[in-house]
Amino acid sequence: MLKEDCNNMLEQFCSHLDFFHKITSEDKNTIGQYLKYRSVKEGEILIEENKIANEIFFVWNGVLKIASVSDKGNDVIHFFFGENHFCTILKSFTENTVSPDIVQAACDTDIIVLERTKIESLIKDLIYFKP
Repeated sequence: MLKEDCNNMLEQFCSHLDFFHKITSEDKNTIGQYLKYRSVKEGEILIEENKIANEIFFVWNGVLKIASVSDKGNDVIHFFFGENHFCTILKSFTENTVSPDIVQAACDTDIIVLERTKIESLIKDLIYFKP
C-alpha cells in the first residue's frame, strides 16, 4: 500500500474519531504509530470461526461482512460493514472468548487494523481512548 494511501486512511480514521473527541495533530501522529494498514482480497477471512477476535477493523474502502455457517451447512450473513465503519466480533473481542462467526472481505477492501495489544498501549498514551 502506498504511503499516501496510508496517510489518507489515517486522516479519514481520525476525522471519524473527531465525532467522539477532538484529535490534535500530535495525537494523530501517536495514533498512526499504533495502526496497521492492509488491503484484503474478496473472500479473505480476517477473523476465523472458533478463534478469539483480537483485532478491530476500520473500513476505509470496500465492505466486510460477519457470517457463520448454519446447522444445515448454509452460509449465513449477519452484517455488512462499509466505509467509515468499525468491524469485529464484539463479544469475542470484549470477553476474550472464541467466536462462532467469521469476519470476511465481501469485496477487495482496504482496512485499518487495530490489534488488542496496540489498543491497550494506545489507551495508556491517550487516556480518552479508555472505554
